[in-house]
Amino acid sequence: MQNSRFALTRVTFSLMVPALVTLTALTTACENEATERPPVVMPPKGVETPKWLADATARCAMAASCAHEHDPPRFSDPSTCVATFGLRLARGEKDAVYQCLGAAKTCEAVGACLHDGDDPRAVRYCTAHTGVLSACDGDYLMSCSGDDAGESVSVSCADMGARCSDTSVAGGLIVRACFSEKLCPRGMTGSRCDGDTALVSCHDGAVEKATCGAGTRCVARTDVPGENAAACEPTSGARCTELDGKRCDGEKLVECVSRGHGGSVRVTDCAAGGMRCAGRGARAGCYIGGEVACDAAPPTCDGEALSFCANGRMTRVSCTQMGFSACSPAANGPNAACVVPKERSR
Repeated sequence: MQNSRFALTRVTFSLMVPALVTLTALTTACENEATERPPVVMPPKGVETPKWLADATARCAMAASCAHEHDPPRFSDPSTCVATFGLRLARGEKDAVYQCLGAAKTCEAVGACLHDGDDPRAVRYCTAHTGVLSACDGDYLMSCSGDDAGESVSVSCADMGARCSDTSVAGGLIVRACFSEKLCPRGMTGSRCDGDTALVSCHDGAVEKATCGAGTRCVARTDVPGENAAACEPTSGARCTELDGKRCDGEKLVECVSRGHGGSVRVTDCAAGGMRCAGRGARAGCYIGGEVACDAAPPTCDGEALSFCANGRMTRVSCTQMGFSACSPAANGPNAACVVPKERSR
C-alpha cells in the first residue's frame, strides 16, 4: 500500500534471510548434524510450522545481531522482526529491504540493507541534507527520518496530479506538502473516496492519497454532519473505532491504523501465512497454531545459540551456523545477540 502525506512517517519493513534454525526441542546432536545439512525445523507437537518461519527467524536473528544501538525494534529485536514479517507475508507485501536481506551474508551487507531503505531517492536526498525533516525535490515530497536516513520516504506529487510546495497556515507555520486546487480546493478539509480503492484526504489545500489494502474498500462516512469523511473499511462492514486498536475476526486480524487525520482498517488473513489469529487488545495478532506459548521477551543466549519468541513459539537459532562466533548476553545493548569473530568488524 502506498501512502502520500503532508506529515509523512512510514515504517518500511520486511525481512527474510536464509540461515539455519532449530527449535528448542532440537537436541545437541541435531545441532552438530545441522552444520553439514540444510536447516531442520521441528514444529511444536501437533502444530504445522509455516514454511516461511525458518528463513524469517534466522534472518531476523542475523539482523538483530548486526543492528546498531539506534536501530528500531523491527530490526534490533528478533521477536518484533519476525512478528512484523509474518504479518507482511500474510498480506502478500514485499519491499526492497526484504529482497536485500535475502542475499546478505555479513553484517556489512545487512547494514546496507537496513540503512539504505526502501526508497533510494529519499535516502540519497536525506543523506545529503542532514537535519532536513521535509523538503520538495522537484515535485517529490521528501520526508526524512531524523534517526535513520534509511527510513526516509518520498512521494511523487505529480503522480497524483499535484505539485510539491510550501504554504503558510494560521499561526505562521509553514506546511510543505502536495497541493492541488482540483483535488483539494483551498478551505476543503476531510476525506473522500476516489472509487472503491483509493482514499483522498484534504487539509488546507494539501492532498494525500492512500490505496485501500486487500479485503478493504473505501467507504464514505456520515459521522459528523456537514463534514466530508471516508475510510478504508473491511468488505465485511467492520469499522475503525479505536486508533491503533486490534482484534480478531475469526482468523483475520483487524487493526485500526493511524492515517492522516483519522484511521483506516487493515485486515490481515493470518491463515494466508499459515497462522491463526489469537489474543485480545494489544496482544491480538497472528500466532503459530493460534496459541501464545511465549511472550515477546528480550532474547537470551542458550549456549552458543540465540533464543527468542517467534510468533508465540520459542525458537533457537545457532549463531555459529550463521557465521558468528558465539552468543553474548549483552551484545546488543542490554539484549543478547550473536557476536562476530574478532577479525571481522560489525
